Amino acid sequence: PEHTRYRRQLTGQFTVRRMRQLTGMIERITAEHLDAMESARKEPGAPVDLVASFAQPIPGLVISELLGVPVTERARFQALMSDMLRLDLPYEVKIPSRPTICSVD
Repeated sequence: PEHTRYRRQLTGQFTVRRMRQLTGMIERITAEHLDAMESARKEPGAPVDLVASFAQPIPGLVISELLGVPVTERARFQALMSDMLRLDLPYEVKIPSRPTICSVD
């Protein structure tokens, strides 16, 4: 099926060697978001929205990097991912057409 075709295209991106190569990038993205969360506090010890500030953006940014999504398209990619993960929307509303952000070679 269609899933198998996509899976074959992406398999080479998820090797142990490739994941080790991405460690520095993932650590950088994580550190940037932790620093931004600290800076966003209005006063020391004030609460921060962990999901919005950390848990949502980091996986999307890492996946963007893996897929080669251009930096200029990452905000759009994040918005599409957020819509896809919403449980309150039917599939047809989440993805009315197949948007192309980048191509996987």
